[in-house]
Amino acid sequence: MMTTRPVPAGERPTADMLPVDIVLHPSWWYAHAGFTFDEDYERFLLPIDAEWSRRHPVFGIHHCGKDPHRFAASYAKLPRLDFLDLGWGGDVALLRCHLPHTFFNLRLDPVTIVGQTPAEIRAIITRLVRESANPWLTGVCCINLDSRATDAQIDAIFETVAELRREYTAAAAAAL
Repeated sequence: MMTTRPVPAGERPTADMLPVDIVLHPSWWYAHAGFTFDEDYERFLLPIDAEWSRRHPVFGIHHCGKDPHRFAASYAKLPRLDFLDLGWGGDVALLRCHLPHTFFNLRLDPVTIVGQTPAEIRAIITRLVRESANPWLTGVCCINLDSRATDAQIDAIFETVAELRREYTAAAAAAL
């Protein structure tokens, strides 16, 4: 199992901080091949994902869509899942119960963000990171923001992550 550690301020990421070499996109199959049920994943794709998981030193899945939690029990059957890129709207706490050692990349919704206040953005990020229950195995991501996103909204993302990093680092240091 891959272990990850936080990237210290001013330090460049190294291999033990970057948890993914291979990312599959199984939700493409659901959207384009007509797969709609968890059983379809287990029947058709889980065997392939399991083989890739065994064959490659680091294995991850990108799950588009708002329902990655539907596949939590199935993903837990993989020999190893180092990285899960979670689509917006997934039940992070449920996924963590099934995947306690998996790095979660929590994707924010770029369409929704442009209509939110910085305070709302901060609350969402904080809630998602806490639901993940392991800040050292959690990343926050928002791609595809367009020109409608304000500097204040983008600042809220970065500032919240920095604040959470300080909070969790201080708590870990105090526990030593």
